[in-house]
Amino acid sequence: MKFLRIENTNISGNSLILFDWYDNHQYPFLLRAQIEIISELLDFLKLKPTTLFLMPVINNQIQQSSNFFHENIETLIQNLKKQNNHLQFQHVEKTPEKPSNEIIYIINPTKEFIPIIQYFDFIIIQSYRFLTELKKNNTLTNIENNKFCITSDVYETLYFIELLQNQTIKQKVGIFGGNQIEKTNLFLEACVKYFQTLLFGGSVGLHTLKANGVEIGNSAYVREEISHSFHIINKAYSEECEVLLPFDHIITDKITSKAKTKTSPREIRSPYQGIDIGSKTIEAYEEKIKNANLVFMHGPLGIIEIEKSKKGTYEILKILNKSKKPTLLTGYELTNFAKKENFSLKIVPEFEFFRYHLIT
Repeated sequence: MKFLRIENTNISGNSLILFDWYDNHQYPFLLRAQIEIISELLDFLKLKPTTLFLMPVINNQIQQSSNFFHENIETLIQNLKKQNNHLQFQHVEKTPEKPSNEIIYIINPTKEFIPIIQYFDFIIIQSYRFLTELKKNNTLTNIENNKFCITSDVYETLYFIELLQNQTIKQKVGIFGGNQIEKTNLFLEACVKYFQTLLFGGSVGLHTLKANGVEIGNSAYVREEISHSFHIINKAYSEECEVLLPFDHIITDKITSKAKTKTSPREIRSPYQGIDIGSKTIEAYEEKIKNANLVFMHGPLGIIEIEKSKKGTYEILKILNKSKKPTLLTGYELTNFAKKENFSLKIVPEFEFFRYHLIT
């Protein structure tokens, strides 16, 4: 489905802005970043002859808690008012019969998009979850295209995907960390062909080391995914994609904030476990990033919740921030961390979005 950019759309009537909602307790910096985007959007749209509605798009985890939205709606309104103190916001259970263009209405999230969408003249998409739903749901794709338009943020993401898939652009680097082993392997199974270099860290990196016969000490791993990781590495080589695994690690014998740490070479001896990439790995990865024309990164390269094991991720983000190359970060933990540390890098927290748009 092709979308018009919001700047090229004559918006009028009733308009609904769809945006992804993040748990303020778990991912406060993602929610803050999203509210900043919404605030800029509202300033732009208030110049149009339209009545505005906002609807958060929630994920399955939030759907399991029926009271979640009602418990957090006031937090959302307060945050929006801080950014837009000249605007009025009102939470409504359903769309009012005679809405006022002086008020911005916030309506409850729903799993059934079609009845909601048919009420509005325009649907403004700032939600990657909704774009994934569009990809999955055939009934949604039958709705007339001219109802939909996308924000600049979403447009930039779709353009990044085009660049990633463009075979004439070389030196595309993929950096993969975190602990979503199965999802990452399934993504790489289909998408390794887009990269010329892969860099690994985090639990994903430890799995690839284990798959290559390197001892990882007491580091946790999913036995069923070891052979899959081995297959991914072989597939990368067959695609003439260079693979770099961690050269050294920060290790500890127990994962706590007060535990002692030390540096280990590539092979980790028991009873230690890897919690971050080491300085030699950071240096080697920096050289590959310097030569990249595009970088896609999913997941942290260490345990970023602990001060002693966040350096690897922080340093790589610092290098990316300085490089000014087209770069995109994805995954909740990584993107929340990047915003917390004030990096001005393009983020799309929804890794599921890329899995659907690049694989299916």
